[in-house]
Amino acid sequence: MSNNNQRRAGRALAQRRPAPARVQARRRAPGPSTSWLRIDWAKASAVVAVVAAIAGLLLTGISTFYGALVAREQLGQAREDARIRAEDQASKVTFWVEDRDLKNGHLLHVMNRSPDAITRVHVLIIAHLWLLPEGATRDTHST
Repeated sequence: MSNNNQRRAGRALAQRRPAPARVQARRRAPGPSTSWLRIDWAKASAVVAVVAAIAGLLLTGISTFYGALVAREQLGQAREDARIRAEDQASKVTFWVEDRDLKNGHLLHVMNRSPDAITRVHVLIIAHLWLLPEGATRDTHST
């Protein structure tokens, strides 16, 4: 039994003594933290890339939205300018009627005073026909 007691005493002594299997952690000296050493940088860079991509998509969407608003406003302004130019050109187109004798009728003159060419002219002619008594001419018959 004494051999058994010696074993126990030897084991207890071995447990108290530092051995290669029982290496104690070194105590850290006070100073800067080293928690950044434990970060998995591959995962961290993937997270940063995802956040940057989301921010990029968000900014692209916002800029596209405002670009569409500006384009719509410019289109409205361009239409308004085209309408004003057309009205301005139409105001420079004049006409007059030259009376001729009863046989030849009337002569219609149309004149464009704007530098732009006229592409379409719509003329509405309303003719009032009066039946003149036989032998009467328009010059002698007042209407």
